[in-house]
Amino acid sequence: MIRKVAELTWFELDELEREQCLVFLPVSPLEQHGPHMPLGMDLFGAEFLTARMAELFDSLHPDWNVLLIPALPVGSNAFDFPGSLFTRQRVVRDLLVDYGASLARHGFKNIVLVSVHGGTGHIVAMEEAADIVSRRFKCCVVSPVGAVATKFFSGGYFDELDELLSQTLTAEEKALLKVDWHAGWWETSLMLLARPDLVKPDYKNLDPVVVEDFRRINDALCRSVGDGAGYMGAPARATREFGEILSNLFVKDAIRIIERMVIDHEVLGAEARSPLYDIPFMRTDFVRNSVAVGAGVLLTLLGGIPLVDAVRKGQIAIEAESAEDHLVEETRGES
Repeated sequence: MIRKVAELTWFELDELEREQCLVFLPVSPLEQHGPHMPLGMDLFGAEFLTARMAELFDSLHPDWNVLLIPALPVGSNAFDFPGSLFTRQRVVRDLLVDYGASLARHGFKNIVLVSVHGGTGHIVAMEEAADIVSRRFKCCVVSPVGAVATKFFSGGYFDELDELLSQTLTAEEKALLKVDWHAGWWETSLMLLARPDLVKPDYKNLDPVVVEDFRRINDALCRSVGDGAGYMGAPARATREFGEILSNLFVKDAIRIIERMVIDHEVLGAEARSPLYDIPFMRTDFVRNSVAVGAGVLLTLLGGIPLVDAVRKGQIAIEAESAEDHLVEETRGES
């Protein structure tokens, strides 16, 4: 049975058998999505895919209780345009750790984090939170978005799309999908399915904006391509059919990951997350930890204990936070 947590009393929630409860938590920021889609695109998309995942899981496991937490309009690494509301990567990680802890302390230990936002730091923050809560409370928190997105951008869905679409994809279309980074073909198709009333009809007239290397993407680049409209991809190719088929493929893959971890208790590791998670400088505390290591080396070189005492007494301050804030300013436009 699918239940909305916000509509239950705590007595009703407390009566549920914890071992057979699966909690879904969608989380995505408000962010610009070109001239044709609303700021809430990622949030609406996350709510839609969460509902689809909940329905599929419920149909496969009717003896379980599926719990839906209201969507959180929070995220990091969004494009800094008017209306985009986002936070530091650490805020996303810590917020999800706190939410996960609140659930896990009361026995709700099977949790799924869902997002449509593709900001690299955001995806890693979700995966970090899932790992932290899972280890701290000996539970299972799953964030399948990174694994699914990686498969999409590497062309992993092309064969299935060719089988299911009314027309097979051309080589040109496949090349466009691999660089469909933001507010393009896929996201516009998803909104035509989830909230068609919020898609401006002139999306059909938007020319493709192609950026081959996602590592170049930041605020400045986004403002310099496509007349600064704020999209990178081919929104004019979007269709409701494409949104329906691809979202179903995403949902099925996510549920496979969830089942293996929650039902079968498998430890999946890298195959259940994005490869970004394993890149040290993508982690939330990379700068802080690097400064700490550097400080440790400096302490050793400059005399060790006397310098430690000076730091403790406040005579010397190590500004780790300011260094991190500088990095945030440098990378906040990545998406």
